[in-house]
Amino acid sequence: MLHLDERGDPAQRAGLERVFLGSAGGDRVSALPWVRKARNVIDVRVSPIAIQSAGDGRSVRIGRAVRLRATTPVQTEQMVACVIPGYDRVGRELYADKLLVDDGPFAWELAGNSAFASDFEYASSG
Repeated sequence: MLHLDERGDPAQRAGLERVFLGSAGGDRVSALPWVRKARNVIDVRVSPIAIQSAGDGRSVRIGRAVRLRATTPVQTEQMVACVIPGYDRVGRELYADKLLVDDGPFAWELAGNSAFASDFEYASSG
């Protein structure tokens, strides 16, 4: 399942779909786990996506399908970076207070698992 932000126009959403599903190619994209591993894309959906900062924590809402709240930092003196190959931005590791997914056929609720907060930037090479 891929959700694309409703604020993008059709061309922007199509471009992001090509990147996230791997058809845009490129060394960095090809290294992403969801591109290089076998997968079955169930649907591509357009949804309102909201990311909010709350002190050291974050919350994410993707339509009615996903709710994530992570506010408790993992106590460490070490630099934390995302495990996605080629992703070189430092961030903060948090414990997820709640991760709720209700996006048929998927439905689950987790708490206490790892979350990673960082800035990001999309850029076009052409």
